[in-house]
Amino acid sequence: MRLKDGPIEDHIRLYRDLLRRGPLRLHLLEEGHARMGSSLHPLAPSAEVDASAFLYSARRLPDCMAGVERVVMGDGDAALRSSGLIEPSLCQHVRALSRRRLTLFDGRSILAATISSPSDLDDLIPALTCYQIEWNKMHSRLAGSDIGRAISKSPELSSGEEVRRVLRISREDWDMMTKTWGDGWREKLSAIARGPKDITLELALASPGEGREAVASWLDEFLNHFRDLGVQGRPVYFVSSNDHSLPNLLSGFAADNREEILAFALRDQRLRKRWEILRDDDPGFVDNLLYYSAQGYLRSGGRLSAALRSAEEEVGIWRHERSMFVDLRAQVVEIGRLDPDRIDGRLTVGDVSTLAESRALILNVDYPLGLAAHRLLSEVILAHRDLLGVYVMGKAATMYGRLGDVMIPTVVWDVHSGRLFKFKNCFTLREVRDHLREAAVFEDQKAVTVRGTFLHNREMMEEFKREDYNSIEMEAGPYLSALRERMPGEGKGGEISRLPGRRDMDLGVLHYASDTPYSQRVSLLSKSLGYEGIEATYACTLAVLERILGAEVDRLRRR
Repeated sequence: MRLKDGPIEDHIRLYRDLLRRGPLRLHLLEEGHARMGSSLHPLAPSAEVDASAFLYSARRLPDCMAGVERVVMGDGDAALRSSGLIEPSLCQHVRALSRRRLTLFDGRSILAATISSPSDLDDLIPALTCYQIEWNKMHSRLAGSDIGRAISKSPELSSGEEVRRVLRISREDWDMMTKTWGDGWREKLSAIARGPKDITLELALASPGEGREAVASWLDEFLNHFRDLGVQGRPVYFVSSNDHSLPNLLSGFAADNREEILAFALRDQRLRKRWEILRDDDPGFVDNLLYYSAQGYLRSGGRLSAALRSAEEEVGIWRHERSMFVDLRAQVVEIGRLDPDRIDGRLTVGDVSTLAESRALILNVDYPLGLAAHRLLSEVILAHRDLLGVYVMGKAATMYGRLGDVMIPTVVWDVHSGRLFKFKNCFTLREVRDHLREAAVFEDQKAVTVRGTFLHNREMMEEFKREDYNSIEMEAGPYLSALRERMPGEGKGGEISRLPGRRDMDLGVLHYASDTPYSQRVSLLSKSLGYEGIEATYACTLAVLERILGAEVDRLRRR
């Protein structure tokens, strides 16, 4: 498949070139952004407020954006603080609801963001542009109304229905907006009414979006953090997934604290209804419910945080969560210290007692964004000569399936490199389907790795559909590029890169559907992934762990 250069590539070249020249006012990018025809921002050229697109971008930016006038982007926390573009002593870490990125806010008007690869630029800049375009549309409407002028001075005067009518958005969009903003929705609307946005962008690094040092420094920091384990001298299985599902299946923490976590879970009426239907005939649902709810319980300030860390470390699960370089969480799992009595009962491994002899580790990273994945795996391959397997598990949009369905690709088109990868995926339908109740599994699929969530349009999706691509995602292509470039014997020439796999290294990729781009409202906010995503997450994680532990048992027996 070959995509023609068009407004999306033109727009990317424009903002990268302008950023190299110096500070850039974001409004200069608005026309090009609108011309892209982004599938996630279809109303960009219109005067109509695109509330779904605005909230999609708002969830990927920190909550302090209402006060931000300048965004500084640099290669890691240390680089940002030493750039002279921000006041280090005044900056505090801030987070977005739906995006992991190291960001600092000076409490007044400057946001500083870490750029660890070109993908961070391709994610952050369109989100900021969408945010500003829609903010200014709403400001224009509020500024011309009595209620808008009133709430610009007194937020408490906000009347939801009156403001909704002035903005001319649906009740569904209004409900999403107030739910996303929570108790602070009046203050947010007051800020919109007070003035338009005119954000300036500035780079604190010489080559925009390279970020190579940040990822390499993170890995050095990670290896130093675990130097007592002798990580570099031990066999490693590399997993790119999330920071919770794998430890949940191995630590026994949720089972040990079942009653307290379950009591928290059943406060949610949606989960209570499912619990009442399935608790007697689906033990897997109960386990997934506990794992899902444990995360919310701990985030709510539940008292078990110390108990979680203790339960994990007792079975050789060690976390690395804070870094000066990249907002990338990871764990090391010592396979030889796992306790068979605490492992999830759905994990079927032959002679599990054999694992006590293992020196191998599982390196599990909370999947990095786009091209940062390429840099990370390249560094891991260089640092770990005894790499036994690479397993990539993550979210994707699906062209044909439903939310929560699982796709198993054997072909990946990577937009970044222009390469078509054909490879032997170690996973098949058999390893996944027995762990699913409601979702479907699509085997032997074709996936496409795109630059960013905003950086595809209807024309591109029609092309993907014609070429029978079912998954649209951001990490598989960069990971496969790293394997092709770093592993001996794979070569560097040609467009089609066949990765047949090697006897001494496993390769597996699993995607689960988090949105449906042909239904924009589902793709944006109107339906969250919810329990469908949890079922798929744990089905995929079980498949990954069964593969790793089974392979390790076989390896130890051969020895």
